[in-house]
Amino acid sequence: MGSDLTASDYARLESRWIDHASADRAGLRRVDSLTGGEIIGRKFGNYAGILTRTITPAPITSASTDCVAISPISNPTPLAI
Repeated sequence: MGSDLTASDYARLESRWIDHASADRAGLRRVDSLTGGEIIGRKFGNYAGILTRTITPAPITSASTDCVAISPISNPTPLAI
């Protein structure tokens, strides 16, 4: 669902300490407003942006885990389709 992140998306994520590889491992995808609205169940407004997957975490063990915090990107550039 959605499309690959753009070079601009990766640059904005980098400015928030999220590198290219981490963004790809997290499965981040760019969505247009219509798709974003459908995903969250809204019909009116601009819902274009970056889609994140919801992953049910495994039980926490003594092994170390990686955690990536993703903050919203303000003023996303709309994707021309």
